[in-house]
Amino acid sequence: MAITTIEWAKYTFNPWRGCTKVAPGCANCYADAMSVRNPKTLGVWGPNGTRVMAAPAAWREPLKWDKAAAAAGERHRVFCASLADVFEDWPNIMRGHKGGYLHHGKAWGSSQRYVESEDIQIGKSRVTMADARRRLFELIDATPNLDWLLLTKRPENIRNLMPVYNWHACETGDCPHWNQSDCAPREERQFRDNVWLGTSISDQATADKNVPELLKCRDLTPVLFLSAEPLLGSVDLSRYFPQTPILDCPPELLPYYNAHLAIDWVIVGGESGPHARPMHPQWACEIRDQCQDDGVPFFFKQNGEWVARHTPEANSVPVLPLMDKGRHGVFTKDGEWREDEGEWSRYDNLLGQVMYRVGKKIAGRRLDGRTWDEFPEVQHASV
Repeated sequence: MAITTIEWAKYTFNPWRGCTKVAPGCANCYADAMSVRNPKTLGVWGPNGTRVMAAPAAWREPLKWDKAAAAAGERHRVFCASLADVFEDWPNIMRGHKGGYLHHGKAWGSSQRYVESEDIQIGKSRVTMADARRRLFELIDATPNLDWLLLTKRPENIRNLMPVYNWHACETGDCPHWNQSDCAPREERQFRDNVWLGTSISDQATADKNVPELLKCRDLTPVLFLSAEPLLGSVDLSRYFPQTPILDCPPELLPYYNAHLAIDWVIVGGESGPHARPMHPQWACEIRDQCQDDGVPFFFKQNGEWVARHTPEANSVPVLPLMDKGRHGVFTKDGEWREDEGEWSRYDNLLGQVMYRVGKKIAGRRLDGRTWDEFPEVQHASV
């Protein structure tokens, strides 16, 4: 957990590892594939699997990132839980990074927060995901120079599972340190200006299921975002981009809103990995155009493993290898994907959109001949 290769963040942080697949986009989850090779430290996927807490040293890293961001006078983005889901409602006991069960308390001579033991019944209260989530948000509140991007496939759980922010005030003015014992509590609330809340979508069905749930969290965050990766079908998001004024917004929160009840940012990407499904370039262009029409920042992360024929990326690979089995296919005029089909002629695009599998690196990040690296602008102020 350190500097990431993910283009839209500077760091990744996984407070724990493990999850359960809940959507079509989860089918080829890279984190699940990783966990099969190392289940002790990466967790076992599924509702009856395991969830493994990160090592204590990993929990200290974001504090260093926060100091570095403050010293540079910058804000740094952290993608939180690339190997888990912060808002998964998982009821069982957490495991430690050594494989044992976690319990509240400190072992003799240890400064660690939890006791890790093979014994599930040792007379100490068990550490649950709710405990781990509270600890995560304590860390988030202690790192005000980091913007934490929390991407979930379960937006319906956000409001119920997101811990409150214990905001304090002292005689000398507003105090941003949530845990200072010499400050009197002022109020508890869930809004945090350094948390961006997002949900994953992959097609119209997942968009219509998840986006309305995410929009219910408008009062919790300055940025609501979507990650359409892997994009598996055509999606109309324009219904979620209305410029609707927030009439009942509390005055002290107005600086954080973009003055409309809508999605603030959209990320789009094709699938990568050994079993990657192709993304029709038209699907990505449709979302790009919708964002452009409504002034919503658009970020194109990658094409994935596949690119359209007659693109510079496809032309950079020798033709004959691309005609091997599993290396080509066609989206028909009806949108049906047919792998290993598509006539080899200069007229093949009349059948539909012919696609070549060239690999993630060659496929790259260009859409319509350029890269799209747009981000939302966020105003940070004390409230």
